[in-house]
Amino acid sequence: IRGFLLRPHRWQGYTVGFQWGLLPWANDSSRLVRLQAEATNLEQGTPTMAAHEDEGSFYTSKTVPQGYTHRGQVLGAAIGPGASSQWVAGDFVDQRYQAGIFLGRVRWDNDAFYLAPDRHFIAHDVSVLVGLRGGARTGWADFDVVLGRERRLNYLYQNPSLAFESLDAVDVSNWFLRFSAAAR
Repeated sequence: IRGFLLRPHRWQGYTVGFQWGLLPWANDSSRLVRLQAEATNLEQGTPTMAAHEDEGSFYTSKTVPQGYTHRGQVLGAAIGPGASSQWVAGDFVDQRYQAGIFLGRVRWDNDAFYLAPDRHFIAHDVSVLVGLRGGARTGWADFDVVLGRERRLNYLYQNPSLAFESLDAVDVSNWFLRFSAAAR
């Protein structure tokens, strides 16, 4: 309790989001627009990490530095300890179909960045995501598909100024495709 009263920001992590929902599109009540956004912050930040290096990140401890799990599944946010993310999406929704776009950003394990002995030689590890998503509803199943592109900047904290051959060694790009079907 004493630690919480003296440094409440030390245990502060949050996820906030909203869905603004389903507004009629062009005066047609069968076609709607949906907007979504979410932000998660699990970073301890510079002052906390610098002054209290021994306390670690969310979901970790001195005895479990790799993080807490339940039967091998990581507990907590999917972005992992010490990270932050922001995400927005917009969709057109019909009774049988939907299509939309999304944009996101993840700063990976920023607590590790602040614990580095000399941060002049490393850089923040950040992913930027953009993509399309869609879905269809039939009488027997629901189908969803997501196509996206991720650009991960300064992968594993590499610094572009120290990339002697090319920036390709520092930044990584990836396409992803997810398809799902659920019986009704």
